[in-house]
Formats: sequence, structure tokens, C-alpha cells
Amino acid sequence: MLVLSLLATCALLDSPGPPTYADVLQPAVHVSPSGEWRLEVDPSRRDGSGPASCRMTCGGELAWERELPVSLWDAGVTDEGRVFGFAYSEGLRRYGTLDVLSLDSSGEVVAHEVEPRHASTFMSGWPLPQGRELVVQGRLDRAFLRDFDRETSRDGPWRSYRVSTGERLEPWQPRWPGASGASIASILDARAVADSELTLIAWSCSSEARHGVCFALLDVSGDAVWRLDRATEFDGGDADEWMRRRDQAERHGMVLAATGASFDLWLPADGQRVSFAVEGAGAAAHVRETGRTAYDPAAARVPHAWPALELSELGVVGLGEPGSEELGPVHDVVALGFGAEGRLELIRAEPEGLRYVELTRAGDVLREVALAAPEGSASGLTWFDGGGERWFACRRAGADTSARRTWAVDVATGNARELRGARGVEVQRVIARVGGGCVLLGSIGNANGSRELLLALDDAGDELWSRGESYEAPEELDTLFAPADLCALPDGSLVVLDTVRTALQRFSADGAFLGGAELDRVWESAPEYPHRVSNDGAAGLWIVDDETLVHATQDGERLAAVELRYPNGAPAELYDSSVAPDGTLWCFDERVVLGWSATGELLHVLGSPPGATGIDEPDAAWVDPLGRVLVHDDRSGAWHVFDAQGGELFVCEQGRDDFDAFVVPTITRAGDVLVPLEEPFEPLDPPRTHRRFTAGSRAGAAVDLGGYAVQTLRRGEGRWVVTSGASRMSLVRPAPAESLEVARRPGGHWLRRVAAFALAPDDARLAVLEVGAYGGDGPWLCLYDGAGAPERELELRHPAGSLCLSNRWAAMLGQRSVYLYDLEREALEPATFELPEGWWRLGFSPDGRELWAIDLQRLRVHRYRLPTE
Repeated sequence: MLVLSLLATCALLDSPGPPTYADVLQPAVHVSPSGEWRLEVDPSRRDGSGPASCRMTCGGELAWERELPVSLWDAGVTDEGRVFGFAYSEGLRRYGTLDVLSLDSSGEVVAHEVEPRHASTFMSGWPLPQGRELVVQGRLDRAFLRDFDRETSRDGPWRSYRVSTGERLEPWQPRWPGASGASIASILDARAVADSELTLIAWSCSSEARHGVCFALLDVSGDAVWRLDRATEFDGGDADEWMRRRDQAERHGMVLAATGASFDLWLPADGQRVSFAVEGAGAAAHVRETGRTAYDPAAARVPHAWPALELSELGVVGLGEPGSEELGPVHDVVALGFGAEGRLELIRAEPEGLRYVELTRAGDVLREVALAAPEGSASGLTWFDGGGERWFACRRAGADTSARRTWAVDVATGNARELRGARGVEVQRVIARVGGGCVLLGSIGNANGSRELLLALDDAGDELWSRGESYEAPEELDTLFAPADLCALPDGSLVVLDTVRTALQRFSADGAFLGGAELDRVWESAPEYPHRVSNDGAAGLWIVDDETLVHATQDGERLAAVELRYPNGAPAELYDSSVAPDGTLWCFDERVVLGWSATGELLHVLGSPPGATGIDEPDAAWVDPLGRVLVHDDRSGAWHVFDAQGGELFVCEQGRDDFDAFVVPTITRAGDVLVPLEEPFEPLDPPRTHRRFTAGSRAGAAVDLGGYAVQTLRRGEGRWVVTSGASRMSLVRPAPAESLEVARRPGGHWLRRVAAFALAPDDARLAVLEVGAYGGDGPWLCLYDGAGAPERELELRHPAGSLCLSNRWAAMLGQRSVYLYDLEREALEPATFELPEGWWRLGFSPDGRELWAIDLQRLRVHRYRLPTE
């Protein structure tokens, strides 16, 4: 693949101080203390593996230029033009080697130390050793490199080298000069104060509830000749405030400058930049403060008063015909239960109040009863079937224990009665108790901790018994730990399903522990996610394990299991599920109730299944190059395609293996829609395929486009592709030799994360919205021509949302504000246009003369005329 070089040497940015430890190595410039020598390092790969192009100048004149076999992750340049730095042969994330290099003033490698890297003992830790802070003391001909190989030690010795020869010297041991009783959390910064022959280190430290920093100047023996204790530097306000200050210190560093015999510190507690001068050298040095100025690296930028743009509205287009059919009995469902003879029972929460509905399994209404909402509010209630004519309503309120209340509701009369003994319990499940009353499974406690609880109440709501476990983590199955569900057996005993330990626990009707079973021991295969348990009408159990229905004995022995699927073969989504005694499993959302047999066959569909009545939950929209509007329905996973007049052309239905999240489809010149299938977990998985949809076809055929596309946007045979990791983009054409890659911003930095991109209708320009750059800068709008060559980049000063592009305009959305950039102007400054209240997506008409704003809440398109001059 031909890689476009988007880097101009003059565009390289200075990056003084220690490197960042993200997994992307950006181009950088390293400058000597005098400022005369400047080393430009341009890594060939974004992860820092492979060679790097290096260019050294002295006094503005080229001193040498060459390619190093490795990319320096950090480096120091002396006033004699020598270079000392380190690199990772395979990047920071992979093993390879840690390379330490010393170069002379002509660019020749004087020494190259290579050390194999090994696995970290931390879970998900990157390979070791890792170089952290690098300090180069040119006047001492010494370099100190903090070695992160010890993992648990933050105050151990540093590697020490002679810069001129690369010779390894005795380790350098910085001695912690902080207050006694304070512990070191990390090193926030380390710099050489060159003319003083001293090293400045900023230690993060803490003691009791105090979080601070200690600055110290250390001599070559590691002893402090000056220190500044700021024991409460990150304190002040709540925990969020000190974490914000601490994060800024990690992100921006606390040593703002260190040149000659002076240095500047950032003191976030004071909001100041403080300057110091060092008089003398070594152990005889003396430090004095020379000035203070206000400083906040994260201060909000002065908001610009962007010129307001008045666009004339050309009309409003509705998408599709509005639904006119009357609602059936299944809608606004909040709970599902089972009555006698297999009848279904629903609780509906409607705008006018609560309603109990009794149905046959065919969906015919047998009875409806209006229910009185407990305490007058129907919102925030969780409902449980109590059998017969009784339901339970529970109000959960988090740490507010006084608001945790439970009511027994008589559906025959609609009246609710509070169960006094349940006050303060955060209820997980309520079931009817054999012999009368009920049993609650939940937790009780406060903001400082909670403990799991089994609680039995009589018909009057008074406590019969309770089994509350300790706050400590249990070791035996006789203790509640992570109870997910509860059911009763015909003999009155209780079965609790523990979803974390994947275990069953059985208790007597009086709360005594009868025994338990760990499912991963009694089943032939380990359970996935067991989260529902119910009685099978006899002595057995039904257990819902992810999308599998398991029939088991009360001791957990598996008798049978069936995986539940939709008719198209896709795994069933068992959002809120319950199992009837006959083994039929039912699940529901607000609009539909689905019922499967014990053999896995979908028998019942009551209400409105996804996609049956059009678009139920629109979550994304896009205007394609042909002037059609595509709307994605989150509930069904389908794309609905409308023409410019709002008529629906066809639907791209989600199949069993299709990607189940929002992705932008590909549009061919013939108007076909190609929707990506499920995203691979690893970049080396087989090539991604797409499903092709055409007018009149609701089940697209799979086609192989090659590559690992996450998003594609291109008319015709060539197409732009966001490759795996969303960190670079490729222009793929029929001939592989013509494939191009865009991996950098026009200014030379590697793309960190591509949040959005758009292609002009005439294929003459590509726009990329890049976010997530380390250090908090950006987002960036990056422009390239149709061949992928860089044009310009702009750091945005406004919220950046969806991005769309015409031949002349780029538009971005921030809440209701549209930011329009006229790309024909030399300076990119936006004009703003305000939209009405709504949830919007943007697009341009195919001729680029109109801005289309799609209101997803009302499924309407507002058309606006753009300026022509």
C-alpha cells in the first residue's frame, strides 16, 4: 500500500518535557538548552515501531539528516549537539526491545544498547521495561532514565549513562525529600535545569486525606539542595475537584519551563505560574522566586461570537406515512405475570394511569382494571407478580432508604396497601409465600455499605423472619452474595440464584439454609449468565442462562437446555423475561410480548414487534449522495430509505449476523445500499462482508468488499474506508496498486481517533473530524483533496458533532447550533445557524445548494437554502 506522506518538516511542533505514554508516538522536536540545536523526529509508524526520519539543525542551518533504525520515544539534545534517547523496536504495546541510543553531533550512532522486553505481572500491563522520565545533563555528560521495570517501586534507582559514549554508569538514586508520613504516588515531571547541573523532580504525594506535590532540585548524588512542599496542592472542594487538578497535572505537567538556570512551576491550588532562578551550581546552589502570573492550562477559551447566518427555509418534508392503526392491548408494558390456566397478566403504565390487563395467550383481552398508583405516582415503580389477584409494587430510591417502600396491590379492586416490614429494603424480587404473605429478596443499608437480605412478611406486612448477611464477602454458599432472582417450590422452600457465583442456594420456608450447588460444577459446560429462576410447577426449576432456557432439578442438575432464537436465526434478546410453570419463556418491552416454547420455538408475538409499524426508535440519519434520506431504527436495527419527497423506498433489515450498532452504509452508483456485517474482534479476522439491499428487496445478499471496513462512504467503485481502530483512512480503488492511505493530520500529527468523516459529492474533497488527541487539544477538522493529499487543518473551538460536506460547505452540529464553514474562503471561520428544538442530523442536497436538517424526534426534514455568494 502506498502511504501518502502528509508531513512537512516545518509543520513539526515542539514538544518539550517528558513524553506522553499513550500508544501513539507523534512527530516531535527536541531542543538543546541554548536553543541552537533542534532535532526533528518523524516516526514512520504511529505506534513508534520501525525507523524514523531525523533532521538536526544548528542555528537554523542543516547539520545532518538521516533515518534511524528506531523511532526515539523521548530524547535530549546537549549544547554540543549530542543526542541521547530511547525507543521501542516494536512499539510500546508489543514486546521487542528497549533501545537506548547515543548520537554524536554529526548524527552517527555512538552507542546502541538493546534489552529484550518481557511480560508485565500486572493484568493488561504493557511489556517491560519501559522508559519513563528522561533527564539529560549536558554539562555533566550524564543522562538519567527512570526504569519502570520494577512495577511496584516508584522511588527506586534510575539508569545512568554517559552521554558522549553511551556507557552505563552506576544507578542514580533520587532521594525522596518530602515530609515524613507522606507516601509517593507517582512522578509528575522531571527536567534538567542545565546550567545549575541539577535535576528538578515533581513528586505526587499523599498523607491521610491530603493530596499534594513536592518539588525538589537534586544534585548528581541524588540529594535535594532545595525543595518546595505543597501538601494540599490538589485538595480543595469535593473529590471531583482534586481529581480534576490531579488529572491536569498528569496531562500537562507541573514544570512549565526549565532553561539555563531558571524554571517555572504550575501551582494549581493558587492558579499561578511561578518563576524561580537558581544561583550557583550543584550542592551550593541557591533558589529564589522571581515572579508570578495567573495560569490555568484548562481554562476555557474565550468564546467567539460567530456571525449568525440567516437561512431561508424551503419547506418541511415528513418521512413516511404517520401510523394510523389503533393500539392493541400490548403497549406501555412495565410488567408481565401468569394467571391460572396459562393466562397472561400485564401491568401498563399509561399517561392516564396504571392498568391491569388479563389476556389469553392469543392476545384476547379477558379483563382490564384501573389501578390506583401507590402514593399517587406511577413512575419509578417495579412490579412483581404475586399470583392470584395480587401484585407487588416496589419503589427503589438508591441511598434514600426512607423512600424504599413496597405495596401489595389487589388487582380485583385496584387498591394498594403498604407492607410496613419492607420499608428501607432495596427490593430485587418479591414472590408470594406458600401459606400466605410474601418473601422479598433485596438489600438493606446506606451510602456506607449494604448487605443482602431475605425477608418474609405475613399478609399484614409484618416481619415473620429475615436472613441478613454480613457486609463482608462470603466464603460459603449459605451466605447471600449477589442474588439475582428468587422462586418458591411447592413445599414452601425458597431457591435463590446467585449470578456472580453462578450458584443455587435453597432455604426452608423459615429461612434455614438447606444446601447449595455451583452450576459450573454440576453442569457439563460453564454457564454464561444465569439471571432468572422459576419453578416448573413441580419440584424442578427453569433457569434462564443468557439466551438459553435450562430445565434443571432443584439441586441444579441440568435436564435439558435449548437456545432461544428469533425466526431469522438471530439469538433472542431476553430483556425482561419470565418463565411460566409450563416452561414457556416470555419476554417483553414496552411494545411487544414474545413467548417461546420449552423446545425453543417462538409461539407468540403480541403487540408490535420491531419494524412492524415502521420506525420505532430512530437514532441516526444520513443524506446519501443520491439525495435520499436514510434513517436507522435502533429497535429493529434496520435502515429505512426515503426519497427526497419523504416516500419510503425500501428497508434494509438486520439479519442474524449483521453489525448491531449504527454504522454508515455504502451507496453504489446504482443506488444499492451496502450495510456492513458484524465487526471482527481482531484486525486479522477474515475480510469484512456487507449485505446488499436494493429497491423491492428486504433481505440483502452478502457481498465481499475486502478489507476491514468500519465505515464506508463512496460512490462508484472506489471508496473511502475507515480501517480497524478508526485511526486512519484508506481510499480503495479496483487496482490494489492504486490504494492510498491517510493516517496523519495535514499538520503532520498521527490521527488519533476518527470520529466522523465525509466525502464531497464530486469526490474532490475529504473531511475528517479527529478527536481524542492526548493533551486535551482539538477536536480537529482536517481537509484532504480527492487523492488524499493534505489541504489544511483547523482546531475547533466549538462542540463537534455530526459532520457533513458539500463541494463548498462543511457543516457540524453542536446541540442546536449548526457551524457552517465556507471552504472557498482562505480563512476557515464558521458562521452559525440555530435550529428549533429537536434532535437533529445534518446533510446537504446532492447539488450542494441546500442544507437538510433531519428532526429524528418528529421524522421530518427541514430544507434550508444556502448562500450562493
